[in-house]
Amino acid sequence: MQLASTFVNSLFTQFHFLIMPKKEKLFGRTDEKRFTVVEEQGMLTSYRIIVDNETGVNYLFVACGEAGGLTPLLDKDGKPIVTPRYLD
Repeated sequence: MQLASTFVNSLFTQFHFLIMPKKEKLFGRTDEKRFTVVEEQGMLTSYRIIVDNETGVNYLFVACGEAGGLTPLLDKDGKPIVTPRYLD
């Protein structure tokens, strides 16, 4: 159980780095963040909608205590939801 908790904490820390408001050098870019948090809800259990600024794909990140998970948001046909400005 301790190993799983350590893994989740490590994963959250690494993911949190990607969405931090600082303009860090990421993937060779310094101009903007790779991910943007567009919606946040909850306190003890938090829900975030995150958009990948390169692809427009929307993700749901849920954190509850020391556990968390990330999954792409899907439409009724099972395709990833893409923010309209990224659609062809």
